[in-house]
Amino acid sequence: MPNQKRPLAFLLGISENLGFAAGNVALGLQKCMPGEDYDVLIYYSTLHDQDRAAFEKIPNVQLVPFEFDTDFSDSMLARIPEGSRFRDMNKLMCLCHFEAFALLSRYKSVVWLDADLGIQGNVKNITSFKPFGITSDSPWTVQENFARPIAGYDMDAPGWCTAVMVVHDELPHENLHKWCYEKAIEYASVLHNPDQGIINLAFQHFHITPSEMPYEVWQCVPRREQAGTALIVHFGDERKVWSDSNVFSAFPEWYRLHKEWLQLGGRDFDQHATMRARNPLTAFDELDILTGTAGRRWSAPTTDSAPSTYGRFYLGTRQLYFRMKFDHAPPGSVRRAGHELLRALGTRAGVVKPMVSTLSSGRPDVAFRLWGGLGDHLIAARYIRDLCAAVGDLKFDLFSSRPQFASWIFANVPNLNNIYNEYLEWHASYREYSLPIHLCEYIYLHLDQADCRRALGKNRALARICESIEYNRYLIAEHLGQQPFTDHTMALQMGLRGWNRYNLAHNMSGLPYGGHRLNLATDPTVLEKHDLLRDPYITVHNASDENFLINGVPMGHRQSTKLYPHFDGVVGLLQAQFPRIKIVHLGAANSRRIPGVDLDLRGMCNIQETAAMLSNSRLHLDVESGLVHLASCLGVKSCVLFGPTSLDYFAYNENVNIPPATCGNCWWLTRDWMMNCAKGYPIQKCLDDVRPVTIVNAIAADLRQATATDTVVRAEMVRKAG
Repeated sequence: MPNQKRPLAFLLGISENLGFAAGNVALGLQKCMPGEDYDVLIYYSTLHDQDRAAFEKIPNVQLVPFEFDTDFSDSMLARIPEGSRFRDMNKLMCLCHFEAFALLSRYKSVVWLDADLGIQGNVKNITSFKPFGITSDSPWTVQENFARPIAGYDMDAPGWCTAVMVVHDELPHENLHKWCYEKAIEYASVLHNPDQGIINLAFQHFHITPSEMPYEVWQCVPRREQAGTALIVHFGDERKVWSDSNVFSAFPEWYRLHKEWLQLGGRDFDQHATMRARNPLTAFDELDILTGTAGRRWSAPTTDSAPSTYGRFYLGTRQLYFRMKFDHAPPGSVRRAGHELLRALGTRAGVVKPMVSTLSSGRPDVAFRLWGGLGDHLIAARYIRDLCAAVGDLKFDLFSSRPQFASWIFANVPNLNNIYNEYLEWHASYREYSLPIHLCEYIYLHLDQADCRRALGKNRALARICESIEYNRYLIAEHLGQQPFTDHTMALQMGLRGWNRYNLAHNMSGLPYGGHRLNLATDPTVLEKHDLLRDPYITVHNASDENFLINGVPMGHRQSTKLYPHFDGVVGLLQAQFPRIKIVHLGAANSRRIPGVDLDLRGMCNIQETAAMLSNSRLHLDVESGLVHLASCLGVKSCVLFGPTSLDYFAYNENVNIPPATCGNCWWLTRDWMMNCAKGYPIQKCLDDVRPVTIVNAIAADLRQATATDTVVRAEMVRKAG
């Protein structure tokens, strides 16, 4: 009995330098086609051992070493014209397209995928295009693939693009396989696009009517507006997702899968050889190279000397360097020559010495500008706590966009002098301080102050930290004044350095991170008030900032894309599995109602009562919000659902972090992302597709442990309460 054919194979053909790209495609298929029956066949000419090991960890992948017949490859290389990009053995791997026909003896359907693709959804329906599915290459014709017309063929017929194609075993696949290789040799001297040209001729020779696959769904290029919702996006020109910062920022799913590939042990792409300096992946080390201090930690000098020659050089040229965009200059340009000159001078100059002067008296020398919500203020408080610990007695004022939050968070900080309203007071007052510091998403020193060195002269530790901040300023140079519209790009850039939201300012400052916990005042009487001393409970929250601006207008009561629409299903499953654990709903009065909770406290707790509720919770369940940061400050684990915002950037490793089920990480790709899906879906699929059972399964072990130990803990709490 003959072997039964397998249903479906995806075929890619690569040379050694594209292992990372094929790995991304394979991981995309794995993520978007769970439970489907298919194989991924990777035909390769050569493959690095590191990539081989990574591929072997991806389900459904089969690695197939492939070499063309020697006579065929020799004939092709001899006939292809001098100067053609295909006159290279690695480039000839594009002719692996033809192996799709050979595979039809083992598979019912075979899908060819170029390696420079991004898989963005379940592509199983591609097999509905029969007998030969392919996308149009409009407005190009068959002739565009050849240097001259080929006799006997209609060269003005519409062309077809072979980046994505699906073939079925009802085709004359054995004849097609043989014929394609023969014609490749015959027409090698006039082929512009070898595989595509031959397959376009095959349609006419074998009288095959292509089944047109909609371009905007199955092979959409990044510049098209439909690229965000396409099932497959094709990075088919020189602007690859790994070589262009704009494309890189617009397709975070490719970046997320690439990080998974690296975690599997796969090799990274050659950033320096393939990327322009503008790309965020290669811009990181530009100033390290300029200063000649790459990888060096700042250390305190042994004498109280004035700024060195290098210090004057650096401070004098920094503004010019960035204003002229030397750090973004492409190779061969005049600005790149200037970059190389400054790099050579900087290498000879030595290391920066701290700035020296005398402390002032009267008002504090230092002022911090804070904006954002509760989470932003808590993260800033950790930084200021660690800064004060590192530099000693540092008095400071705060200018906060949320003075009510700041007053509570900094109530136990002895170094705080005064808190002011940032919106009303900052621009009118910051020049009166010796060292005004912008501490929001990143940290930035206002060094335009004539007396800023007065705050640093007697505090060498503070001077050293300020030097580190200035040294790392190049990392945020393109984002200054652009917040929050470039936050998405900045998060990707910082993520590649291993930095995240809560330690970014610390890392820019060379300041050790002192941990998540903060000394915050709570009001535990709220537990007795709501009869929560005796029974274990978890807290749940599903809200976003009603003051968030969309095109200058506050969100108010409008639905946010950050909210999870199925918390009622989670509540029902939790109550069935853990009937002894109460579920308490926290949040503002306008928070979205979650049906079925045991206790609804929306709008009924102030911030200190909310903190007390969180501090005694067995687990906090939430979307990415300020209460997650508050829970971490109180030592409470959270289960956090991520949708449009970045898991890599905002997540705490100690938490249970649920990734988006579809796409996700699209914050600030559009200005109204908080209200409307950036990809155009009528609902936020990133969260809507997360099943309640997935969440419950992720936290079940924590809740079982909490239930097992809770009897002793609660008895002690009741005893202390009298």
